[in-house]
Amino acid sequence: KKKKKKEKKKKKISSKGIVIMEWQTRFSALPLSTQDVLPELSISLLDNFGMITMIGDDKKSYLQGQVTCDVVSLEQDQSTLGAHCDAKGKVWSVFRLFHHHDGYGMIQPKSAIDVELNEIKKYAIFSKVTIEASDDVILGVAGVKADEVISTMSKTTGSVRPVDGGTAVQVAQDRWLLILSAPEAQQIVETTDAVFTTNELWNRFDIEAGLPFVSASAQNAHLPQALNVQDL
Repeated sequence: KKKKKKEKKKKKISSKGIVIMEWQTRFSALPLSTQDVLPELSISLLDNFGMITMIGDDKKSYLQGQVTCDVVSLEQDQSTLGAHCDAKGKVWSVFRLFHHHDGYGMIQPKSAIDVELNEIKKYAIFSKVTIEASDDVILGVAGVKADEVISTMSKTTGSVRPVDGGTAVQVAQDRWLLILSAPEAQQIVETTDAVFTTNELWNRFDIEAGLPFVSASAQNAHLPQALNVQDL
């Protein structure tokens, strides 16, 4: 009984019925104007993003036939933006693609995942590939100390680095995505001296960088060129 009581303290239920672990309550909104000085190190909980993973012998050839980016030439230490479109060229999703564990990860707005997963899996039955929605935690690490923090987590260099429990992906100068298992994400939060923010700060950085955000309401409505995908 004592053990059960202890476990209950570690999580809460949100108004939407979503289980929130205690460490996730450390993230709060950071109201900043464009004139305010940014934190030297911020870590944002990107719960508005999700990820689709793809593994299997045919993952490279299958994905190359489905998306706009060059999957074949993507090195282990690189990431790229790409789009997945319908037969008329309308965008189902815009994602960041990178090597993750033994396959690929495709980060995109969480609200678009359900429809995109069904569309990207349409012809998977004919290939040796497994495509799933991931339950990994996605964090955004930003600030002048971001590179230093990532370097302590991985012995490799490059824009994509394997770390304990997941992958670190550089998206811009002083900006990294961390895709981690929940226990590893919790450890980072509990052992790192940073400002912990909700996703608004990261969203601001994405907007300033001109990165498209294709949520569920915008699916199947635009051509990739209208979203400037080819130039990103």
